[in-house]
Amino acid sequence: SGSSSRTALGRSSTNLELTGLVLGSEGCLGVVTSAVVRVRPLPEATEYESVVFPGWTAGATFMREVARLPAALRPASCRLMDSKQLKLSQALREDPSQGLRGQLRTGIKLAWLRANGVS
Repeated sequence: SGSSSRTALGRSSTNLELTGLVLGSEGCLGVVTSAVVRVRPLPEATEYESVVFPGWTAGATFMREVARLPAALRPASCRLMDSKQLKLSQALREDPSQGLRGQLRTGIKLAWLRANGVS
C-alpha cells in the first residue's frame, strides 16, 4: 500500500484577489485613461448565418481565422456558443407573435434566472 499526502490550499472564493480588482476585462477598480472609438457606416445588407462545428477546438480555430481576416471581410459580430448556451438563448427568445403572453413568459424566465444567480 502506498502513502499519500495532502496540502491545504485556501479556497479561491474565500480569498481576496487584488489583481482581479484592477486587471482584466472585468476589473472593478481599473481607470480608463484613453479609448479609441471606431465608427463604421451601417451595412447595405444584414445577413445571419450559423455554422456547426464537430467540437469546441474546431470552433475556436475558426474564430481565430475570422479574427485574422482583413477588416473589410470581417463580420460585425461572430459568436462561438456551446449547446447549453444555444438552448438558453433559444429558451429566452421573445416571440412577438405571442404578444403579452410572450412578454410575460420571457419576464418569468428572466426572473427565474436572476433568482438562481444567472445575470
